[in-house]
Amino acid sequence: DCLDSSFTIQTKNIAMQTEIEFVDMNRSEALETQVKEGLDKIEARYPWVTHAIAYLKPGQAAHTTAIFELELRMSGPPLFVKEENDKFQFAIHRGFDVITRQLEKRKDKTYHGGHIHS
Repeated sequence: DCLDSSFTIQTKNIAMQTEIEFVDMNRSEALETQVKEGLDKIEARYPWVTHAIAYLKPGQAAHTTAIFELELRMSGPPLFVKEENDKFQFAIHRGFDVITRQLEKRKDKTYHGGHIHS
């Protein structure tokens, strides 16, 4: 008798839920695409992030005409970033840079016993 020892394990991949909200402004396909691309990278690299909410809204000050806020939810406390700039593209780019650093710190703390590795 020869037993077949091979088997397949199927895992259900649950996609990160995302919300992109334009507050007090018209929807912009270009900005939405930029945010989606950033969220796609986060989802691919940090599969434990379960929910993302992004807000784009106009600023009130003369030097701050664009505000980008991003909240990421996962097990444990959520991560949040708020970036202000005179252009949405820069606020979004900077926001994703900041939140990626926060995600790396959370990953190191959670998956490497609290020791930051260089």
